[in-house]
Amino acid sequence: MKCMMLLREATGQINMAHFCEIRTDNNEVIRTVVINDADIAPFGENSVEAEQWVADNIQQDGWLKENVFNGNYPQTYWKRTSYNTVNNQHILGGTPFRGNGAGPGCTYDATNDVFWPVKEFDSWVKKLDTVEYVSPVGTPILTQDINGTTFNIMRKWNEGAQKWEGRTGEEEPRAVEWDPNTSTWNLV
Repeated sequence: MKCMMLLREATGQINMAHFCEIRTDNNEVIRTVVINDADIAPFGENSVEAEQWVADNIQQDGWLKENVFNGNYPQTYWKRTSYNTVNNQHILGGTPFRGNGAGPGCTYDATNDVFWPVKEFDSWVKKLDTVEYVSPVGTPILTQDINGTTFNIMRKWNEGAQKWEGRTGEEEPRAVEWDPNTSTWNLV
């Protein structure tokens, strides 16, 4: 820690890179580590050589080995990720990188070179342009005029019924259901 503080004082800033350790059997991210950019700069920041440097220099996680993998650490590989990328958009206006910043539970898709977030519901499907899972009936709006009054809607997905349900955001909330055919909320 002292070395890091001295480096920060000398340069004024430390640039860091984030790398995900990914299981080879199912492409699931098991952890994300932070690496000093200076350690991978000689290889090129998004290169296979940088990924290999991380693989060669970051040890297996002992806690994961004992508590998650019952002493049998899985075969893994490493990929760089960017926490500034969400749903294939760079939150600071830069170039998006690999679809999403990834953490444990996310999945790496080598075909599209993106990280998929954790899939919340079995019925949800991949939407590649935004690198996210979406409901099979689309995503409803959050505000709507109902009988001359504008309501904020608090929504939730009902996996069993395969529909969006919600309630109005008023003092005494009323139940609403989303109608994907008309793209409107209806009072229940």
